[in-house]
Amino acid sequence: MYDINTIKLGDFGLSRLLEDAESYYVASNGKLPIKWMAPESINFRKFTTASDVWMFGVCAWEILSCGTKPFSRIKNNDVIGKIENGERLNKPDLCPHPLFSLLEHCWKYDPAERPTAAEVDTRIELLIEQMETMEQRKR
Repeated sequence: MYDINTIKLGDFGLSRLLEDAESYYVASNGKLPIKWMAPESINFRKFTTASDVWMFGVCAWEILSCGTKPFSRIKNNDVIGKIENGERLNKPDLCPHPLFSLLEHCWKYDPAERPTAAEVDTRIELLIEQMETMEQRKR
């Protein structure tokens, strides 16, 4: 049974079933979506549930930016340098501050500091509830 509130993102060239949060996949060759990737994926071609959270943050940013390509004015080879220097994507105009704070948390350099997918889900649910409450109060 599918939940209509569930969104799944996938890059079918990279999609793999990981047994648990400690599992990872190393991409051996082929083109990679550098501008969406976590630093450990760029540097070592290592993909984990934590790198998925990073990519989710970039995809959410892309949606909130009305389809703007992430790091659009930066060459692929220069992206990792920007990330390692602490640069991240800017807050889109359509993005509420609490949601952008979550995205920034998804972009922590250290994978262990990123939220899990379950934590992202919980925080988004809470943000939705808060926004609905604020809308009800306006009425």
